[in-house]
Amino acid sequence: MAGDRTLVLAACATALFATTVLAALVGYTGSVTREGLRRTLADATFASVGTTIGTHVPANGLTEVQGEVDQSLKQIYRDVPLAISMSVRSDSYTLPGQEKSDHPELTAFETYTGIEKHARLTEGRWPAASANEVEAVLPAAAAKAIKADVDDVLTLHGRVDKKSVVKVRVVGLFDVPDPEHYFWQDDRLITTGVEKLDYTTYGPFVVRPEVFAGKFTGTGSDARFTVMPDLRGVESGDLGPLGDRVTHADDTFKDIGDGAQFTVVTKLPELTGQLNGAVLVARSTMLIPVIQLVLLAGCAWLLVARLLADHRRGEVALLRTRGMGMRQLARLGLAEGLLIVLPAAVLGRCSPARCCGSPGTPRRCARPGCGWTPGPSPRCGSCRC
Repeated sequence: MAGDRTLVLAACATALFATTVLAALVGYTGSVTREGLRRTLADATFASVGTTIGTHVPANGLTEVQGEVDQSLKQIYRDVPLAISMSVRSDSYTLPGQEKSDHPELTAFETYTGIEKHARLTEGRWPAASANEVEAVLPAAAAKAIKADVDDVLTLHGRVDKKSVVKVRVVGLFDVPDPEHYFWQDDRLITTGVEKLDYTTYGPFVVRPEVFAGKFTGTGSDARFTVMPDLRGVESGDLGPLGDRVTHADDTFKDIGDGAQFTVVTKLPELTGQLNGAVLVARSTMLIPVIQLVLLAGCAWLLVARLLADHRRGEVALLRTRGMGMRQLARLGLAEGLLIVLPAAVLGRCSPARCCGSPGTPRRCARPGCGWTPGPSPRCGSCRC
C-alpha cells in the first residue's frame, strides 16, 4: 500500500505540474498579447486608423447628409467609440468695398464641428445660433488683414450666387495652436487666415453648423468628415470583421445614401491585417511548448501507469485466485478512479474563473441555475453552487 500511495502521489504531482505550467504559459502569453494589442491600438495615429470621408452636399441637404454619415458609421464601427468632426466651406463672397472690382479679394463661410477643442479663442466668444443675425468668428490673422474687429458687422456679397447678401457680426477671434493636427485636414485658409491662388481669400468666417445648413448650402457644397476610432477596447477576434467592414465602407455609404457618391480614405484595414498576423504568430509560437508539455505529461502518466500495473499484478493475481472475476475487478478499478475524480469534479464546479470573474467586478455565476451574485470583492468560497 505504501508503494501504491507513492506512485499515485507521483502521478498527481506530475499532472499538477504539467497543468500548472500549461495554464500559466497560456495565461501569460494571452495577457502579453492582449496588452501589446491594446497599447498598439491606443498609440495609433490618425494616419493609421483614421478615416476621411468626402461627399458633395446638394442644395439645403447638409442635415440629411449628416444623418447618412452617422448611420453608415454606426453600421461599420458598431460599438467602437468615435470622434467625428465635419467641415464644410461655402461659395466665395466678396469683401466689403470690392463688389465692382474685376479681381476682388474674397472670403468664405465655414463650419467646423468641435472647433472649440482645437482652436484657441484670443478675443470675444464663440458664435451662437442667433435667429436675428449671423454670428461668426475669424482667424486673428485674417481679421488683421481685412481690418475687422470684434463686434464689427460686415456686409458680404456672393461671388457665385449674386443674389446672396449676408450681414455677419464678428463675435470672436481665434488662432490655431497646432496647424498640423488631423482635425484641420490641411485647410490652410483656417490655419493661416489667407489662401492665395488665382484669387486671394481671407477668412474664413466660422459659423455654427445649424446656421451654415440653413443659410449657406443653397447652391451645394463639399463636406468632409474625419473619423477617429478609439480602438482600445477592441479584442483580437473583432479586428478582422472590423477591417472587412471598413474595407467595404464605400458600398455601405452608397447603400445608405441611395447611390450618393462618398469618397472614403483610410488605412485601418492594413493595420488590422498586420495585427491579426502578429496575434496569429504569437499564438502559433505557443503551440510548440504546449505540445512538448502535453507529450511530457503523457509520457509521465504512461510510465506511472506501467509501474502501477507491474506493482499490482501480484495483487490482481491473488484476487483472481480467491474467486474475483473480471467484472468485479473492473468495478473495483472504477471505484478507485471515482475516489480521485469525484472530489475534483465537485471542487471544479465553482471555479473562480467561471463564477467570480475578476476581483471587484460584480457578475452572476455562469453555471446554469446558480442565482448567486458576488459583491464588489467576490470570493469563490461564498458561491453556493
